[in-house]
Amino acid sequence: MTVSRASGGEASGAAGRTGRSNSGLIGAAICAALIVATIGAFFISQHLKVTTPFISGVSGPSPPAINPVHGPTACRDPASGRKVSERSTTVSFYVVHHADAVNVYIVDQSGATARVIAKDVSMHRSKAPMPDAFRAVTKYFNWDGRNAAGRPVAPGTYFFRVELIHQQRTIELPQPVTVENATRCVWKG
Repeated sequence: MTVSRASGGEASGAAGRTGRSNSGLIGAAICAALIVATIGAFFISQHLKVTTPFISGVSGPSPPAINPVHGPTACRDPASGRKVSERSTTVSFYVVHHADAVNVYIVDQSGATARVIAKDVSMHRSKAPMPDAFRAVTKYFNWDGRNAAGRPVAPGTYFFRVELIHQQRTIELPQPVTVENATRCVWKG
């Protein structure tokens, strides 16, 4: 009877193949985990796109363009027919999910804050899905086209940014307000 032993080279070759196969399994597991995480992130982002917004009933800015220094004081709003000043603009909204406190900022196109419009304003969520209930909790925020020092901002495009303090969310309203040097009514009516 002959007993054969693997020589040193054969034994180390088998150990090397086992090590390579283990590292291949680890690599495959990491790759699979990354694929699963990517798919999960995709579904979460899609869910966030279709969930109810944090604020609703956004109206404005009204008027959409202002001149804080020489703007007309009596232009006609084509929607309501009422006379409005184009020296300031107003935006309104209400919170949807939870009562919260909000900060409202005016930011320029680069995202820099031009002015804080409101700080720690308490907003209550509407309890009933009736138009009157929403009107009761809607808040209005006015901006006169001036910075924190009270001086007119440079002509350009600005946005209202809303910070929901307790929900830790920041929302930039998509409708811009334009500050310009024109002395004409921007609205036709």
